[in-house]
Amino acid sequence: MTEAGLGDRGVEVSVKDVKVIRTVMSITGMRDSRCREAVSEVLGSVRGVQDVDVNLFRAYATVVHDAKCTPAELIRAVVEKGYGASLADESDRAKH
Repeated sequence: MTEAGLGDRGVEVSVKDVKVIRTVMSITGMRDSRCREAVSEVLGSVRGVQDVDVNLFRAYATVVHDAKCTPAELIRAVVEKGYGASLADESDRAKH
């Protein structure tokens, strides 16, 4: 497995010639576990998403997806669901 930094796109990992990307996003507007589930569900429904971890208390989501899915698509899905979303900054990504 190899890793290469992708700036705002997260971290690209190549596993047997299949590229997956780990994107960390800041999420706003989540108030309870129902909100966390709604964000997790909408992110999981985006084409190319393989895994989603949403942390209500830290207000972030970590999404593992293939190269067919872009961070912009992830953000759009969350915003259309009624929450705020942006890519986490470098210091936030390092924590998750």
